[in-house]
Amino acid sequence: MPQEFTIGIIIYQGKDFLLLRHIPGHWGFLKDTSTPIETKDDTARRIVIENLSLKGLFIVKDFSAKESYFYMKDGKIIHKEVDYLLAESGDRNILLSAKFTDAKWLPYEQALQLATFKETKTILREANDFLRFH
Repeated sequence: MPQEFTIGIIIYQGKDFLLLRHIPGHWGFLKDTSTPIETKDDTARRIVIENLSLKGLFIVKDFSAKESYFYMKDGKIIHKEVDYLLAESGDRNILLSAKFTDAKWLPYEQALQLATFKETKTILREANDFLRFH
């Protein structure tokens, strides 16, 4: 079975989290594949600049969350694993790439309601809990 390994990034500023509306219509976090020569932090910074034109990102150390799921691509079942990082943004000005149709900065409870998938909600809870206790 084919596998994909990607890096996801949960971006926050103050008490607000950034959710993105992906082209299929679901709300979630930014994620993309890394190259073999990139670290997780390098991948996170690159995909944020490429997809959001957002600079001034501070990667929070000691946070990690994982997500694993299956989806169909070209008639094949793909097993996808996502390693999530948490990052604070010094800027809210976003220029979305063509992969997304909308973006919203929302307080935790509103972000939790807007997130489409159960797994996204779980990752958001983990990030929020980490920020509350660290």
